[in-house]
Amino acid sequence: MIDESDYGLSNYQWQKNGIGGQIKTKSNDFLVDEIDATSGIPVSSFEVSSSEENGLFLTGVAWKKGIDHVKLVNYISKLFRVDEKDISTAGIKDSNAETYQLFSVFQPQQIPSDPIQPTSHIEFSKFHYRREKVYPGNSAGNNFEIIIRNYAKPSNDYMNEFQKIVEAGIVNYYGYQRFGGTRPISAKIGRYILNNDYENIVNAFLGYKSISSDEIYRKMWRDTRDPELLLKEWYNIPLLEKLLLKYLIKQKTINKSVIQIFPIFLQNIFKSAFISFLTNQYLSQRYQLDQLLAGEREIENNIEIALPSNKWIKPLNHIWKDVFEINSLKFHELKAIRHTSRFLWVYPMFWNHIINDDTMQLNFRLPPGSYATTILRELMKSPIINYF
Repeated sequence: MIDESDYGLSNYQWQKNGIGGQIKTKSNDFLVDEIDATSGIPVSSFEVSSSEENGLFLTGVAWKKGIDHVKLVNYISKLFRVDEKDISTAGIKDSNAETYQLFSVFQPQQIPSDPIQPTSHIEFSKFHYRREKVYPGNSAGNNFEIIIRNYAKPSNDYMNEFQKIVEAGIVNYYGYQRFGGTRPISAKIGRYILNNDYENIVNAFLGYKSISSDEIYRKMWRDTRDPELLLKEWYNIPLLEKLLLKYLIKQKTINKSVIQIFPIFLQNIFKSAFISFLTNQYLSQRYQLDQLLAGEREIENNIEIALPSNKWIKPLNHIWKDVFEINSLKFHELKAIRHTSRFLWVYPMFWNHIINDDTMQLNFRLPPGSYATTILRELMKSPIINYF
């Protein structure tokens, strides 16, 4: 059974009972609109400037609904006839949402019509050239418009108190989707990649437990380890699972070449997800303390925390020591991890809530790298499946 610990979570910051409810029950219940770092406006209303005509990077706006990042990159690769490594975005948007975001392509070999809509669930538009590519974290954040359904209607006093929590800062956890959503495998595969454990990479990717309908096929892999049977039986199989099974049928044995099935950006996501998992465990303890710890520094009204990397020779403080011990983590596992940091608190901006008879609408903005489900989790306290 999947629970909060699969995401590195153990505590709620706000101790009051949640309102329950579900999100994403309808296709337009969860809208994410990236904020362009250059202009400071939502990319859904982005206007191409006449001055943006030069550069090696063709940039555009991608709108998608119910499309994951792997498919987004695959579409761009085919349309512009470039390798996937020449495609970049500021971040990975929720696959079970309606989203707008910028993307860039290095020296496209083909430029399709503008706009172009390959399917009813994805569209590319507003093409223009820039001198610099869009890169991870290169945005001014994201606007969210979220509908909660099937919830217990709260009082005005309750919501006013929650708004005070929001204004004072929410613990900046990594959200459920950072770890694979309903099948939290990203951190586990990341650790296997760091340890060159190729067999477990395959078994986790194909067979790790799921709380979605694909569990029947995941269990089939766990029970049989038969790639031909699974490829034959799996209805509507995802692209990477299909490629991996074909690889296994052809290769017969699992070796280091299996990693090539996964795009470079996805390998990096897996590895950083492992650090994110450790960070959530750290934050679950850290937010309750008042004093500044080793490996941290105060910046304005926030605390920046150094995360595990190849620069470390020992845990930086007693909480990191606990995290390392809980996970039996050895320092050689961090040799491919570059230095990063994360703020302890996230401060949602432009917070607004509207309570209707059967729905609640939330509107707010978060900085890059922060997750809306972190805010929703404190308010709703619903079963994990209700966030997908």
